[in-house]
Amino acid sequence: MATVNNPAGETASVISSTTPQLPGTASPEDPTSVGCPVSFSTPARNDAVTIRQLIDAYMAAYAGRDVSRPQRLAWWAAKIGDMPLTVLTDDHVFYALEELAAQRSRFYAGVDADGKPIYKAKHQAMAPATINRYAAALGAVLTWAVKKRLAPRGWDNPCRRIEHRAEDNEVVRFLSDAERIALLAACKRSTWPKLYLLVLLGLTTGARLGELQRMRWRDLDFERCTCTVSKTKNGDRKILPLTAEGLIDPRSRAAMKVQKAFNRVLDVGGVFVVFAASKTNLEIKIGKLNRYKSFEPHEDWSYTEWSFLDEFDDMHVSHDHGEEMHVADARSAIGKLLQTHLRGSVYDCTIKGGYRQKDPWNTIAANKFGHAVALQRTCGSNGLVVVLPQLKDKAGFLAVVKLFRTHQ
Repeated sequence: MATVNNPAGETASVISSTTPQLPGTASPEDPTSVGCPVSFSTPARNDAVTIRQLIDAYMAAYAGRDVSRPQRLAWWAAKIGDMPLTVLTDDHVFYALEELAAQRSRFYAGVDADGKPIYKAKHQAMAPATINRYAAALGAVLTWAVKKRLAPRGWDNPCRRIEHRAEDNEVVRFLSDAERIALLAACKRSTWPKLYLLVLLGLTTGARLGELQRMRWRDLDFERCTCTVSKTKNGDRKILPLTAEGLIDPRSRAAMKVQKAFNRVLDVGGVFVVFAASKTNLEIKIGKLNRYKSFEPHEDWSYTEWSFLDEFDDMHVSHDHGEEMHVADARSAIGKLLQTHLRGSVYDCTIKGGYRQKDPWNTIAANKFGHAVALQRTCGSNGLVVVLPQLKDKAGFLAVVKLFRTHQ
């Protein structure tokens, strides 16, 4: 049992993570005490305990895998560490987070001559996701204090009244074939021989970096071509598929997961801009391992990287490649915009939209043979789907589209 000292010299007990001994059982220190009642000391609630003392006690018992937790709690200790727990309100937490949000984000830049870490400021402010992680770190300490009976009886955690900031996670980005080939080629040139294998496994299995780093030979099943990951982020065991070439395109699985959500976004007026590439079909078998360790399939799904919208289920995509393209209607707004971005761009496929009785697919651009390489269609409540070739300046095109939609 550890103790937390307050300025007045009093102590508050911190219960260890070990299982408490039940009355009538043997004491680990005295094996002859079987059958004898055992007394327990009630942990003292201390109204004068400070935030810094709670943070120190929390980190002493912390067994999580979040390597950024100490840094974030050190910021809270410097900010409100001397404040007693009973004085802390949601206003203190709110304005501290507001001040943090106004600061520029920093990145780790090594250590100085004394071995102390060096952090340099970035040009942009803290992201909403970063602010949420700081709030979650303090909230975890306060929740822990309540569970360990260190907070006053009936005390209300002020972090529960802090609104979660909206995080900008709406961009889904995958490597193109050319980018993936260039990445693997660069990994092969690395002086560290394991880099290529690590990146290849990440691309082909979708495993997290920590999962790959903890991978051992005993986790591999060469007969079934699988790898078992026992320790995952959410605590559930999972099995990663492996192939002789090590190539399982994760884009199809990602598209399958977001399809329903993306369909809802489109129905209420969302805009999807897709830079087209050839389809890679992936057959997914859903099942489980039986008592004999054999795989029993339950469902068979066939998905591609185009499966993130129902609109693409009947779209015909043909593998092709070229640079010569022309705009079908240079008088339209989208045609004028696309015309300025075709120079230096390429197409990796030709496309043909499925039949639509209402609001059919319109060709925006075609190659020199007249095959469509860019399409658009209005869907649902003012929703819009635009399929384009691989533009040289994708970011510039998207910035203009976003500005245009904002001022409509």
